[in-house]
Amino acid sequence: MGLPAPVVFWMVAPIGVAGVIMPVIEEVTWVWLTGSAIILQIFILRMNDGRGFIRSREMRRAYEARRHFSILEVIVLFLLIMADILAMAYAILMAAAP
Repeated sequence: MGLPAPVVFWMVAPIGVAGVIMPVIEEVTWVWLTGSAIILQIFILRMNDGRGFIRSREMRRAYEARRHFSILEVIVLFLLIMADILAMAYAILMAAAP
């Protein structure tokens, strides 16, 4: 058993948003959070492309929760990955600037 796709999305998306915000408003020491958020989001998207989040040998019933992300959720996670990469580069460059 696993968690439904919307629950997984709402657990991962705030971590991605925190990965964008923290290095920009705080300091470069928060870059580890951004790197972790990127790795987590890529891992979750890879898992979504595979078998999904709820593992079952039976066909999904109408009353059961979704096993995969919708296309909108995938797009949001990809945009968060790109924003995380941009925020990480910005934080590192601003820390290295004189």
